[in-house]
Amino acid sequence: MYGKMINIVYGVIKKINDAKEDIKRFFAIGRVNEEFNNREFWQHYGFTSVPKEGANALILTQGNRIYMIASDDIRYRIQLQEGEVALYTDEGDNIVLKRGNIIEINAKNKVVVNASSEVDIKSGSINLGEGILSSLMKDSIIEKYNAHIHNGSGGTPSSNFLFEPGKDSTTNVKGS
Repeated sequence: MYGKMINIVYGVIKKINDAKEDIKRFFAIGRVNEEFNNREFWQHYGFTSVPKEGANALILTQGNRIYMIASDDIRYRIQLQEGEVALYTDEGDNIVLKRGNIIEINAKNKVVVNASSEVDIKSGSINLGEGILSSLMKDSIIEKYNAHIHNGSGGTPSSNFLFEPGKDSTTNVKGS
């Protein structure tokens, strides 16, 4: 067994079987008349993926021992600068560790953060887009602000202003 040569084979993935209770398995086509069926697909601890059909595979063979140790798919790979690292999907979502100590998250639909107790954001400032700011404020600050009415006693003016994100709120006097 140990005297047999290790071969490196370039393959094209047909299918991945990702069962939690077993090691991930792959089905691929290699050289002419060479098929790999239900063989082990090894990945680095903490990183996992299910490549799409047609993705490229790097397969090691030694006699009857056959393992896929890497996969890539140039159809969906994103462009990076030297030193950058990314996670990406075929749908265009990605997380990029960029040059200049920037982490960029790109999601076409939604970003979900699940935390059992709290989320800490430590920053000098937080910039939120108008849509996010409006939705965050509407449920709390805007409704409370707009419901509060001054009656003119104690030196406070009797005119009140509506707060509407994106508009000059000083021109929107309540009751006018």
